[in-house]
Amino acid sequence: MISKDFFSALEALEQEKGIAQADFISALENALEISYKKYSGDASAVRVKLDAERHTIKFLSVKKVVAEVTDPEKEIALEDAVLIKKSIKEGDELINEFFPKEDFGRIIVQNARQVIMQKLREIERNNTVSEFEDKEGELMVCTVRRIEGGNVYVEIGGSQIEGVLMPRDQVPGEK
Repeated sequence: MISKDFFSALEALEQEKGIAQADFISALENALEISYKKYSGDASAVRVKLDAERHTIKFLSVKKVVAEVTDPEKEIALEDAVLIKKSIKEGDELINEFFPKEDFGRIIVQNARQVIMQKLREIERNNTVSEFEDKEGELMVCTVRRIEGGNVYVEIGGSQIEGVLMPRDQVPGEK
């Protein structure tokens, strides 16, 4: 599969949210693997590889080469593997590219979307924490956005991060 628009959207996301493209690609690969395994009923080891430079998405099946097969979904006999790849040895992994038989239907896409959104929130939270962890105890310039019930909601810096000043954190008598 090739989609230049998809990878240009990733670049835009990286600039807008400050999330490294490699982190997002890793999350997307993971989401697609989970979704494929869950909804295809295929228990074999599947890897999804996104190549941003070549603008490709590949589905790979991975089977361990063994002398005696106990789990045909995850293992392949040495004599069968040699027919596919001459230089393979016992203990190696045989990796083959394949195209999913099923269309990624609505349920699969929704599941992948949930995994991706969860990973994005986690990455954004980690970025926010790392941005402010060294500023603990310092005074910062903020813009007051609203005041509700004694709590003051502020926007911290230019990063559009909202903070809350509770009444106990405010200077008594100041508005």
